[in-house]
Amino acid sequence: MLLRTVILTFALYVALCAAQDDSAEPPPVCHIQCGSNYKPVCVQMPDMIVREFTNSCHLSLFNCRNRANLQSNVPCVIDRIEKMVSAKLKLFERKLRNQGRVDIPERSRVGVREMRNLINAFRAVVSKL
Repeated sequence: MLLRTVILTFALYVALCAAQDDSAEPPPVCHIQCGSNYKPVCVQMPDMIVREFTNSCHLSLFNCRNRANLQSNVPCVIDRIEKMVSAKLKLFERKLRNQGRVDIPERSRVGVREMRNLINAFRAVVSKL
């Protein structure tokens, strides 16, 4: 009985060793060092999920590690929000000028920077959830 157990254990070990895939390539070594400057780059993945990278360097690092060739192909959420907010602010400024109620200097970007800071703060809070 003990001999049978030893033989079966050895046979199982040999079978498992033979089943290992020796052709699997080791992960690539990527000599890319990215800074932490936040300039988001977004990519729509093949599974239709939009993924945001901190910057284009992080996208290059992802491509290297995963043997991929992804390119930035969709606008990031913050870019879309900033465009909408900017358009709404311009519309609001135009209405105020037409009503003659407030003197707003030309080429004013009232609130856009503050809105971007608010969006970034909101994103930081959401990422910690």
